[in-house]
Amino acid sequence: MKFYSITGTFYSLIKSYLEDRDQRVKLVNIDYIACSSWGIVKHGVPQGSVLGPLLFLPCIYNIMKITSTKDNNNNSK
Repeated sequence: MKFYSITGTFYSLIKSYLEDRDQRVKLVNIDYIACSSWGIVKHGVPQGSVLGPLLFLPCIYNIMKITSTKDNNNNSK
């Protein structure tokens, strides 16, 4: 986020939104319900969130910049 000059209160808000999250997987079938244990999420954006697509775009933009870099022989790195 600092790469995009996002600092201050907005940076703190986004950082707190992405840090220290727990999640688990819940499978529901007709006959039973199974749940995994809770685990800490270290990377990524919460799925199903409204901000998910917005926070995903800078990640993809950086990947596109990395793949479009070329070395001296005009080969992609």
